[in-house]
Amino acid sequence: MYLFDPTQFPELGHHFYKGDGFSYRYQMSKKLFFKSIYIPLGPNCDSKQGFDNFLNHIKSLKFTKTKIDLPTIYEKKKSIEVVRKIKAAGFKQAKYIQDEETLLVIQDDLHLPHSEMNQVRNGLKKTNIVIKNELSDEELRQVYEVYLIAAKRLEITPKDIAIFKKLSEKCQAVLAYNIETKNLDGFLLNYLVETNLSDITGNKDDNKLLLSMYTGLTDEGRNCQIGRAIYYESYTSAFEKMGVNVIDFHGASRSKGRSYMGFKLSFSKRFLSLPGSFEKIKLI
Repeated sequence: MYLFDPTQFPELGHHFYKGDGFSYRYQMSKKLFFKSIYIPLGPNCDSKQGFDNFLNHIKSLKFTKTKIDLPTIYEKKKSIEVVRKIKAAGFKQAKYIQDEETLLVIQDDLHLPHSEMNQVRNGLKKTNIVIKNELSDEELRQVYEVYLIAAKRLEITPKDIAIFKKLSEKCQAVLAYNIETKNLDGFLLNYLVETNLSDITGNKDDNKLLLSMYTGLTDEGRNCQIGRAIYYESYTSAFEKMGVNVIDFHGASRSKGRSYMGFKLSFSKRFLSLPGSFEKIKLI
């Protein structure tokens, strides 16, 4: 894929458009004959030609304001090329609605400070962590139930189970079972992608990327503080057993005051800026 992010899967809801070599998921508002569309971390494009087709498609939209938060691009040359083309198509720089950065993890980053490794060890004493590359229907149901508990606690609108099923097609699923009750008290669902990572690692053959997509804990899981153990076991297994080259936390920001930044920074301080947010108004 030339451009790709799993948040562009149609299973995440809202509107979806598929063209020749490209697709995008979008939110839309309309006032009389004028509409505004927002494309979060998109579009997905099969190739350079697919991206060109996408830009030509956007040019055809009339009485439309289009805002695009571009996805993470791991190749510097490609990032420059995409930004050049989108500006040439009449788009102006804007501010991200999504996180404008992400945090990357390589294997050398997993040397956590003593206090944080103590949290990992304490979490492992209370939970049995199972790492899988596919989920049964029952496991998927249990994961989704934990997600709903976490979403309610965080007061966020939950996504449909369909996106969990879609992500599970190419995943690393981390399931944390309470040693005493045997209940599922936490999970981490990661998505596996192939893309050129040589600019990140310095090795031209590196192309195995793991994106951290969804996580959740029950109240008991939070009380037992198993979150750091889940991530540590997940990432260690990814590097040592799956041959993963880079892990992407799939979102970070030093400007938006995100509550999760302290946790993510304990694993890596390797920031990568996303290529940009852009908008364009086309009347006729």
